[in-house]
Amino acid sequence: MESPNPFNTLVHSNYSFYLLDMKNITESDSNEILLSPGLFPELVEEIREKCGKHGIRVAFCGSKDNIWVMDDMPIQRSDDCFLEYQYAPDYLLSSKRYSKYLVTSERFVEDTLGKTAKPLGLVIDGGNVVKLADKYVAMTEKVMVENPQYSQADIEAIIRDSFHREVLWLPWDKAEMYGHSDGIINYLNGIVVMTNYSDFDKDIARQIHKRLNKAGFEVKELKYSFKKTIHKRSWCYVNFVETNNVILVPRLGVDDDNEAVKQLSKITSKPIETINALPLVRRGGAIHCATWNIYQ
Repeated sequence: MESPNPFNTLVHSNYSFYLLDMKNITESDSNEILLSPGLFPELVEEIREKCGKHGIRVAFCGSKDNIWVMDDMPIQRSDDCFLEYQYAPDYLLSSKRYSKYLVTSERFVEDTLGKTAKPLGLVIDGGNVVKLADKYVAMTEKVMVENPQYSQADIEAIIRDSFHREVLWLPWDKAEMYGHSDGIINYLNGIVVMTNYSDFDKDIARQIHKRLNKAGFEVKELKYSFKKTIHKRSWCYVNFVETNNVILVPRLGVDDDNEAVKQLSKITSKPIETINALPLVRRGGAIHCATWNIYQ
């Protein structure tokens, strides 16, 4: 009888961790959610409760001055590598009132997580990065406006080398100053979920569909049975958070909540929990904007 190979035993026992260390991490891999210590206590409590039911750890990170941790915290590429970028969005630089949100997350990855942080060298927001499996990152064209020192080809090369993914450009709707892709699309179970853009701007919606389809993605645009007028906050439902065990979907306390959950439930078999997002939406963001979900 052949004696067991201790090396093979070691490899097989740690195989899943080895794969996660080597692969591009997606949100569906994440098992921990971090929040700003300045986030509303009632929202923290609800997220803790809903995540606890599904074995997702909740902790704190970043500054209490900026509740939008997704926008300024590093982007996880692999188990051991995070990408740090320059968080200096024009909508904050031009406002004295909101300048307190210009925080830095430097050293958090190394000092708190014990991981490696690599500089990206671009001015971006974390909310303008939507990972589409391990192939692409979707970003609005605002990136090129905020990095005028680089050509489009240079920016694409930087993203390719840093993310180990290609960039898929989405049109930037100038009526939306943030230019965040996570308010336009999300990725779930192999499908790109898109907000109901066709109800607001059919031309931009067609452009988004066309670019995603050309890259080979199936797109599911969310739809709602509006009684009188289009709900101006319906964009928030695409700003959900996926972890490996549960999906957190924004809740506004309106009929559209149930319609959004019903549509997402047809795409994934993962359990869905809703989170009261109204205090966030009133301030211009939603659940994805206020959470930093990572794999630990």
